[in-house]
Amino acid sequence: MNFFSILNLLDKTHAISILLLCHPNADPDALGSAYAFQNLLKNLRPNMSVVIGAEQGISRLSKHFMTYVPITYDLTPDMEKFDATILLDTNTIQ
Repeated sequence: MNFFSILNLLDKTHAISILLLCHPNADPDALGSAYAFQNLLKNLRPNMSVVIGAEQGISRLSKHFMTYVPITYDLTPDMEKFDATILLDTNTIQ
């Protein structure tokens, strides 16, 4: 599914609160993907609330990466409060 297909689906479902969920021990490419997606959504749909979730934490390398890129994330996102959840850089839903 491409970005505009996802955006169209979010619009059709009137989703305004979005969780971008990274895989456990999120590495820099997971965080970078989520950060880029978050910024795209916020720029194209300014009324959307977009949160990056990293429930099981981030890698040591990601912590270093974040000294250069201002990424904020939630270690304990309440999935029930979001209209939509998007999994990024993962090959499983577990």
